[in-house]
Amino acid sequence: MPEAIALGVILGVLGLAIGALLGNVIRQRITQSQIATAERSAERILSEAQTQQKEILLEAKEEAIRFRAQAEAELKERRTEVLRLEERVAQREESLDRKLEALERREQAFTAKEQELSEIRSQLEELRQKQIQEIQKVSGLTSQEAREILLAEIRPELRAEI
Repeated sequence: MPEAIALGVILGVLGLAIGALLGNVIRQRITQSQIATAERSAERILSEAQTQQKEILLEAKEEAIRFRAQAEAELKERRTEVLRLEERVAQREESLDRKLEALERREQAFTAKEQELSEIRSQLEELRQKQIQEIQKVSGLTSQEAREILLAEIRPELRAEI
């Protein structure tokens, strides 16, 4: 019987060793399965992150393109407005230049007429003086004497009217 006990102990130790070995193999397989699952999960998360990163970059590029297109449209609109305003200013300048030229022509014409009138007045004054001298010569009276005679004739008429 000691042999049976020894055999039972050997079989028990051998069973324990095989159990421990099988337990270790199963634990390694479970660990490897968990590692493989974790790796697949990490790859999936990494793939999702990369996909999300690509989507964010694509959205950012699209937004930049929209912003640039909007900025270019606003710039084009402003340039058009500036050109329109420049055209209006040029037209106003041209109109003012024409008006200024017309005013200058009118001023020159006015100055010429004024000078002509001045010359006519001078000529009339000369003629008047000559006529007065001629009348004085013919009548033999000075202008003062002629004035007094004229006043003497007009006074009775003026008194009658008053």
